[in-house]
Formats: sequence, structure tokens, C-alpha cells
Amino acid sequence: MKKTKERIKLSLKEIKQETTDIYSFLFDIQGDFDWIAGQHGIFRFVNKNIKDEKEFRIFSFASIKEENALLFSTRIVNDPSDFKKNLLELKPGDLMSIDSSMGKFILEDYMRPNCIIAGGIGITPVRCFI
Repeated sequence: MKKTKERIKLSLKEIKQETTDIYSFLFDIQGDFDWIAGQHGIFRFVNKNIKDEKEFRIFSFASIKEENALLFSTRIVNDPSDFKKNLLELKPGDLMSIDSSMGKFILEDYMRPNCIIAGGIGITPVRCFI
């Protein structure tokens, strides 16, 4: 029987409205969670039922492990999905979970010059490279 990996709990620390429709979510990590700059994860609510077709979303990490917190940003429009409505309703201390870190958008050599082009909310993972 295959053992499923336990999800890591995240406790909301702060929501910051960056622009009219971009919000950043900062979480304290409750447990051991590793990631590499440029990766992303699957986020789920712990205590909320989501009416959308899928109860999870994938967000790129904007923070690095050394910050001891997990940060992601997302665009939330005037008529958001149920998932994003629930994101905006989170209060400090509310929990989410994350499955794992994944993705190959990583820099192998920080000593070499790199050129990264991103537009819109796609800029999120670039923060951790800087």
C-alpha cells in the first residue's frame, strides 16, 4: 500500500494588496518544508469548502527558504472564483496546506549572467531569484 505524504500546514501571517488586483499572501510554515527558488506548490484550504471545479490552486513561491516564511502573489479580479474569494477572506492565523514543492524553473548558476523575461503576475517567482 502506497503511503501518501502528509500535507504541510501554513498559517496566514499577512495579506498585502500590492496593486488594485494583485495580492500577496505571507504564511508561517508549520513543519518541515523545503523548496528551491523558482518552484511552485499546490495550495488547499484546510477548513473551507470550495465550490469551484477544483479545490486547489498552484502558486509560484516568491520567497526563499532562508526567509522562514512562504510568500505567493496572485491576481484577484472583481468577480473572483470561489477559491480566490476565500483567499481574500483569510484572517491571520487561518490555515492552508501545501502538498509539496515542484517545478524546474530554477537557476543552476547564480554566478553567470541570467536574463529572465516575465509579464504580469508571472513576475512572482522572479522575486526569489533577486
